[in-house]
Amino acid sequence: MDGMWAFSLQHYSKRWQRHRRLFTKHINPTSVRTVFSSILTLSIYRFLGAVMADPDNLREHIMHTSASIILGVAYGRDVLPKGDPIVKMAEETATNITDGFRPKYLVNILPIRTYFIF
Repeated sequence: MDGMWAFSLQHYSKRWQRHRRLFTKHINPTSVRTVFSSILTLSIYRFLGAVMADPDNLREHIMHTSASIILGVAYGRDVLPKGDPIVKMAEETATNITDGFRPKYLVNILPIRTYFIF
Protein backbone atom coordinates (compact mmCIF):
# COMPACT_ATOMS: atom_id res chain seq x y z
CA MET A 1 0.00 0.00 0.00
CA ASP A 2 1.44 3.32 -1.06
CA GLY A 3 1.25 5.91 1.69
CA MET A 4 2.58 8.81 -0.33
CA TRP A 5 -0.90 10.32 -0.63
CA ALA A 6 -0.68 11.13 3.08
CA PHE A 7 0.82 14.54 3.70
CA SER A 8 2.68 13.37 6.80
CA LEU A 9 4.42 10.52 4.94
CA GLN A 10 5.68 12.51 1.96
CA HIS A 11 9.34 13.35 1.47
CA TYR A 12 10.40 16.96 1.37
CA SER A 13 9.96 18.10 -2.22
CA LYS A 14 8.08 20.60 -4.39
CA ARG A 15 4.97 18.41 -4.09
CA TRP A 16 5.29 18.42 -0.31
CA GLN A 17 5.67 22.21 -0.31
CA ARG A 18 2.45 22.58 -2.36
CA HIS A 19 0.57 20.30 0.02
CA ARG A 20 1.97 22.11 3.04
CA ARG A 21 0.93 25.47 1.59
CA LEU A 22 -2.64 24.23 0.97
CA PHE A 23 -2.80 22.60 4.38
CA THR A 24 -1.72 25.71 6.27
CA LYS A 25 -4.04 27.87 4.17
CA HIS A 26 -7.13 25.89 5.19
CA ILE A 27 -6.13 24.36 8.53
CA ASN A 28 -4.88 27.09 10.83
CA PRO A 29 -6.08 28.43 14.17
CA THR A 30 -8.10 31.25 12.63
CA SER A 31 -9.96 29.17 10.05
CA VAL A 32 -10.56 26.32 12.48
CA ARG A 33 -11.97 28.75 15.03
CA THR A 34 -14.35 30.35 12.54
CA VAL A 35 -15.47 27.16 10.77
CA PHE A 36 -15.83 24.78 13.70
CA SER A 37 -16.74 27.11 16.57
CA SER A 38 -20.47 26.41 16.21
CA ILE A 39 -19.89 22.64 16.41
CA LEU A 40 -17.63 22.99 19.44
CA THR A 41 -19.96 25.42 21.22
CA LEU A 42 -23.06 23.26 20.67
CA SER A 43 -21.23 20.13 21.85
CA ILE A 44 -19.97 21.84 25.00
CA TYR A 45 -23.41 23.23 25.85
CA ARG A 46 -24.93 19.78 25.39
CA PHE A 47 -22.16 18.29 27.54
CA LEU A 48 -22.70 20.76 30.36
CA GLY A 49 -26.46 20.24 30.27
CA ALA A 50 -26.05 16.47 30.35
CA VAL A 51 -23.60 16.64 33.27
CA MET A 52 -25.91 18.92 35.23
CA ALA A 53 -28.87 16.60 34.58
CA ASP A 54 -27.02 13.36 35.33
CA PRO A 55 -23.61 13.86 37.00
CA ASP A 56 -23.21 10.15 37.79
CA ASN A 57 -22.62 9.22 34.14
CA LEU A 58 -19.70 11.59 33.55
CA ARG A 59 -17.68 9.02 31.57
CA GLU A 60 -20.54 8.44 29.10
CA HIS A 61 -21.06 12.20 28.72
CA ILE A 62 -17.37 12.72 27.94
CA MET A 63 -17.35 9.88 25.40
CA HIS A 64 -20.53 11.18 23.74
CA THR A 65 -19.17 14.73 23.57
CA SER A 66 -15.90 13.51 22.05
CA ALA A 67 -17.79 11.52 19.43
CA SER A 68 -20.04 14.50 18.74
CA ILE A 69 -17.09 16.81 18.13
CA ILE A 70 -15.20 14.30 16.00
CA LEU A 71 -18.20 13.41 13.83
CA GLY A 72 -19.19 17.06 13.54
CA VAL A 73 -15.75 18.26 12.48
CA ALA A 74 -14.77 15.31 10.28
CA TYR A 75 -18.11 14.53 8.63
CA GLY A 76 -20.35 17.51 9.36
CA ARG A 77 -22.80 15.21 11.12
CA ASP A 78 -24.93 16.41 14.01
CA VAL A 79 -25.14 13.76 16.72
CA LEU A 80 -28.35 13.05 18.60
CA PRO A 81 -28.21 13.96 22.32
CA LYS A 82 -28.98 10.36 23.32
CA GLY A 83 -28.98 7.02 21.56
CA ASP A 84 -27.26 8.01 18.33
CA PRO A 85 -26.69 4.82 16.27
CA ILE A 86 -23.39 6.02 14.79
CA VAL A 87 -21.95 6.81 18.23
CA LYS A 88 -23.12 3.43 19.52
CA MET A 89 -21.51 1.66 16.56
CA ALA A 90 -18.24 3.57 17.08
CA GLU A 91 -18.18 2.64 20.78
CA GLU A 92 -18.85 -1.03 19.99
CA THR A 93 -16.12 -1.03 17.36
CA ALA A 94 -13.60 0.52 19.75
CA THR A 95 -14.53 -2.05 22.41
CA ASN A 96 -14.15 -4.94 19.95
CA ILE A 97 -10.76 -3.68 18.79
CA THR A 98 -9.42 -3.36 22.34
CA ASP A 99 -10.86 -6.76 23.28
CA GLY A 100 -9.12 -8.28 20.27
CA PHE A 101 -5.73 -7.20 21.58
CA ARG A 102 -6.37 -8.40 25.12
CA PRO A 103 -5.26 -12.01 25.66
CA LYS A 104 -8.11 -14.11 27.03
CA TYR A 105 -6.26 -17.30 27.74
CA LEU A 106 -2.96 -17.97 29.43
CA VAL A 107 -1.81 -19.95 26.39
CA ASN A 108 -1.91 -16.75 24.35
CA ILE A 109 0.58 -15.15 26.71
CA LEU A 110 2.75 -18.23 27.24
CA PRO A 111 2.68 -20.46 24.13
CA ILE A 112 4.75 -23.10 25.92
CA ARG A 113 1.65 -23.70 28.05
CA THR A 114 0.11 -25.70 25.16
CA TYR A 115 2.45 -28.58 25.90
CA PHE A 116 1.57 -28.87 29.60
CA ILE A 117 -1.72 -30.16 30.95
CA PHE A 118 -2.69 -28.91 34.39
